[in-house]
Order: sequence, then structure tokens, then C-alpha cells
Amino acid sequence: MSEVGETPTEALVQTPRTQEVEKTSLDSILIFGQGPVIDIATREKAQVVGTQTGSEDINLWSESLAKAASELYKRKVMRQIIVMGGKTGGEMYKSEADLISDYLEKFGVPKQAIKRENRSTNTLENLVNVLNDYLDKDQSHHKDIGVLGANYHLPRIRLLMQLFHIPYKDAFSAEEVVRFVAREGEEWDNATLLELERRLDIDAAAKKPHPKLAPGYYPQKKGTEREDIRKRAQNEDVFTRYLLEIPENWLGYLARLSNRNRMREILKDQDQDVLKEKFQIDLNESDAEIVKKLLAITRDWPKDIGSLRGQDYPADTRIRLEKMIEKRRII
Repeated sequence: MSEVGETPTEALVQTPRTQEVEKTSLDSILIFGQGPVIDIATREKAQVVGTQTGSEDINLWSESLAKAASELYKRKVMRQIIVMGGKTGGEMYKSEADLISDYLEKFGVPKQAIKRENRSTNTLENLVNVLNDYLDKDQSHHKDIGVLGANYHLPRIRLLMQLFHIPYKDAFSAEEVVRFVAREGEEWDNATLLELERRLDIDAAAKKPHPKLAPGYYPQKKGTEREDIRKRAQNEDVFTRYLLEIPENWLGYLARLSNRNRMREILKDQDQDVLKEKFQIDLNESDAEIVKKLLAITRDWPKDIGSLRGQDYPADTRIRLEKMIEKRRII
């Protein structure tokens, strides 16, 4: 069964050491929010429990994103922060991007340094919208970019950056940045270090609760925050597999890209026989015709996605993944 640090994505996509925080200079960093937006008290999805407007919040993973980004900004790692995440708690509530931005300001980041992409509800939409709104719209101000994500989310983020032809200089795990900061100075922040150690402990998360022992880290949490690191990592592994094996899951998003050259470059990287035979897409056609066919693609999301948890990647999928990572290394 896949474990954190042992999944195909974790094994092949390494997070830079946090000491690189001190020597990196970026135009902007992309924050990939972690939903859903939740109730501040029950920690359940806001819409599910009928949260009063103004009583919504982000979860512990998104709060770490805000903490990490603020620390990177204070160290002049980047000049601008682009926060991504839509209204995953319900239309009447603030978006992930808006709430994370509130935390960033609370942690000392000036408002003018924060940009928002607050319409997306998944990572694919994150990339499409940030390309259209910022990266392709104003390329001169986004030459050197970095990405910031939750520990378990970062491998898939990096693969998607490769898939969408978005070069990036550095990728940071929010939890590792926070850990790095906690170890600065003569007096370590042991409370923070212990909290992170427990949160990221895959072995402890795998153990069943024992009636005679104190509850573990996640059983003490409320609502959606009870989902542990092991399950989150396994879900990411499954999502990555479907990303690689079932192009219907993401090809349609290319039609939303404003930059048609980027759309074509991404399609050039795909198996041309599959594009022609399965989707009738020929790159010799006009942009308009290709877009029309992309829009006709229906997402083929399996009903029983959980059935793949713990299964090994097929050999051809693993080989494709390795090739993508190798290509990223020479960008």
C-alpha cells in the first residue's frame, strides 16, 4: 500500500530543502489552497452545516499555507503572492483565496503584495485561471515563479505544472517551511515542531484507536480536519494516476486557455494517435475546431475511485511518470 514518502509521486518528485528559503528570489509564488471552506466552530464544510456568513474559516492545511507564505515573503523570497482557491464552502461564503489572503494580512503581508484567483474549485481550474489571469496575461512580471502547497498535495501540483508547460524555479511544502522557521534562533518553537511531527506521522495515522490509550492527533480534530495524512496522500496518489491514465479527466480544461499556443504545445506532448482516434483531434486543424472538440470531451471520473487506493501503478503509467519528471529536470 502506498505510504507518504513512498508513493510513485513522492518518490519521484522531491521537495527542495527549506534552507533554500534563504537564497531564492522569485517574481511570484503560487499558493494552491486546500479546501473546503469550513465552519469556524464545527470544522465541517460551511454549506453542509449552514454556517452563518462571516463564520467561515480555512482548515489547518490552508492556515499553514498562509503562515509559510508570510515567512517566505518576510525573507524576500518573492515580491508577489498569488493565492488560488474558490468558494468550496458554498456560494454564499468567502472563497479559499479570500480567507487565506485575510490570514496573510494578519501575518504581516501587505495587501498590495497579494493577488487572488478565487473562482476555481479544483487544482486544474487553479492552473487554467492563474494562467489566464496572470501568468500568460503579463509574462514580464512572472518570469521566475515558485509554488507552495500542502505536504501531500505538492507532488501532484508539480506534475500539473509540467503537464501545463509552466516552468517554475522552486516548490515548497508549507509544513516544511513552517518547520524550518520553528527551528530558527536559539530557542526552538517546540510546540509547533511537535504539532507538525504529529500531523505528518503516517505510521500513527494508520493505527486504529485503542480504547485504553489517549486519542491520536486526528481523532481529536473536528469535522473535515479529521481526515488524516495517510488518507489524503492516498487520495492524491489516486488522483495522479487518473490524471495520467484517463486524459478525459483534464483535456477539456485546455479549451479554457486564452493562450492558444500553450494549448497546442500541451497537446503536442500527448499521444497523437490517442488524440485522433479517441477524440478526433488533429493538430493540423484550426484553433477553433480543436477547441470545439475539447469542449465536447466529457470527464470520465470513475464511480469507485476509492477502489484504487493502495494498488500499485501499472508499469506503463509509472514509466510515463518517470519520463515527465526527467523532462522537468532539464527545463
